[in-house]
Amino acid sequence: MRLARREAIDGGPILSEELGVVLRPLFDRGANFLTREMEAGRLRHYDPRQLLVMGYGAVLSYLSDAALISALVDEDPLSPARIKAWREHVIDVFRNALAA
Repeated sequence: MRLARREAIDGGPILSEELGVVLRPLFDRGANFLTREMEAGRLRHYDPRQLLVMGYGAVLSYLSDAALISALVDEDPLSPARIKAWREHVIDVFRNALAA
């Protein structure tokens, strides 16, 4: 995780080029799905690509910054109970933000 974050910060070729090529079809498929759901009125309208990037940031930051989060909340953010609570919170936030 830390290597991926460092690569992203430094703009290195592994993350920006090689991994981007692998992930791009999944990213496009996700954006297309969100677009269809928004157009069908099942989701509130947002930029689907930005929504995916925001979700990616929420997940990656929580996992890669676990030591900082632990210092802020005085709990182990990677314990099974905290991961479960965090997962439910992220889903709830996105569900409420996207509810049509």
